[in-house]
Amino acid sequence: MRTVGGARSVAGDAAARTRRASLPVGALLARIGAVQAEIAAAPPDRVLGVAARLTLELVGADAVLVGIREGQDVLTQARAGGHELGLAVGDGIPLEGTLAGVAIRTGEPQLCSDASADPRTDAVLNAQHGIGSSVVAPLVQEAGPVGVLSAVSSRQGHFDETDLRLVELC
Repeated sequence: MRTVGGARSVAGDAAARTRRASLPVGALLARIGAVQAEIAAAPPDRVLGVAARLTLELVGADAVLVGIREGQDVLTQARAGGHELGLAVGDGIPLEGTLAGVAIRTGEPQLCSDASADPRTDAVLNAQHGIGSSVVAPLVQEAGPVGVLSAVSSRQGHFDETDLRLVELC
């Protein structure tokens, strides 16, 4: 079982299920296949942006960031949404004290239901950007994790285990 930080929110889980309820399972699987096909067909210099945009749509996030590890930081290479959160391409996210760091260290996706209370995250950084919850999946090459795909929401409990699995597939 994956680690879920902060207080588990039954209301948040219910909200995530309701958000996806309008899309039947068959349609969701078809959309995932279409997302993967669009990413595979994208020109190399646009792959990360396409992945961010499609993930944003798939999980209903406020923003999706794709970052590559550089030293002790993850540098944002692509972003979809998030203009109101002040998140930009080129921003550095520290590995220490963040879910990005946990995902890179463990090679496992991470779910945070409450960014203000999860000890794996930087509550000050989350408050500065208005982040209430997030899901983070490592980007892995043969040598191991090289970056992360992070979906964030201003609402606590916005994401659940299904969203975590969807982000892994993107």
